[in-house]
Amino acid sequence: MFVGIVGSEFAPALSHFGVEESDLPVVVVHGNANADDKRKFKSSLLSFTAESIAKFVKEASEGNAPRWVKSEPTPSDNSAPVKIVTGNTVQDIVLDETKDVLLEVYAPWCGHCKSLEPVFESVALAFANEPRVIIAKLDGIKNDFDLHPVQGFPTLLFFPANSKTPRPVQGRDARTLINAVVSNSAFQNLNVDADALPKSGVVPQALAAMFPALEEGVLALQSYVMYGPITAFHFVAGAIVMFFGFAVVMLRSGAPTPTNSAPAAAPAARAQAPTETTTTAAPVSTSEPLSSSDVTAAASDTSAATTGSDEAGSAGLVQRKVATDDAAAASAAAATSPKKKSSKGATKKDA
Repeated sequence: MFVGIVGSEFAPALSHFGVEESDLPVVVVHGNANADDKRKFKSSLLSFTAESIAKFVKEASEGNAPRWVKSEPTPSDNSAPVKIVTGNTVQDIVLDETKDVLLEVYAPWCGHCKSLEPVFESVALAFANEPRVIIAKLDGIKNDFDLHPVQGFPTLLFFPANSKTPRPVQGRDARTLINAVVSNSAFQNLNVDADALPKSGVVPQALAAMFPALEEGVLALQSYVMYGPITAFHFVAGAIVMFFGFAVVMLRSGAPTPTNSAPAAAPAARAQAPTETTTTAAPVSTSEPLSSSDVTAAASDTSAATTGSDEAGSAGLVQRKVATDDAAAASAAAATSPKKKSSKGATKKDA
């Protein structure tokens, strides 16, 4: 691929190709990305003519031009526990066949990389007296790195001695990273300084000695979620208080009472009311039997009330009440009628 950059207004392109504004004008040739060709070539032309540009592109495609790597300047002092790797020193440090290398590829703006920094420092201190192990880091934004695909930050890779095939490492706490180095190392009996392991600052030392898993759990919590021991302590304490508070509230609230029992009793009472009222519609007086017309009228009223209750819900209740009143009136009239007949009969007898 041939790319021509014509001005400093293409700042993102300049950063991607590793070109400084002072390098302009410049010609950069990249390898074929589809063929996984990571090579880069940057020209040092003094004159930009069609012939000179074509000549440089041909030399780059044939591999005759010097390969160019985007890289930060090599640090003059690299004696810190965590070694600094640049694009130009990957071959010398990471691919050293005599050393085990644990490499972190990071980005300066990555929050997870910042939280991992003290953990990585502790791992480096644990291997500070082991010359066969190197703990290193590389800025994946400012330096080219084509030994393994980097799809996110941080990316942790282990390169064992005598076999430089990268092995991804998933741990984020110091003990897990140290165990990854020891278990994948090409050497035996590595010198690991256990006193250099990080302390959470939350678990007392006596308790941590009795229960190492407790200390490791707090360290993992600090590495994955939090950024300091005080914050992690508050997080754990708050979770415990919330749990016991919820338990106390549930115990004090007691068993829930059913809410549908009272409404169920009301329809039953309403259903019994028409039956009781209907039975009171029978003749009160037994001095004389009712006439056939009175019995027919009472039965008709009762039948109409029953039919109304079957046809509708709440409206049927109103109809049954009206029918009950009518039946009561008919019953009262029936009770009065025999007395009148009885009085007439007595008059005739006396006469």
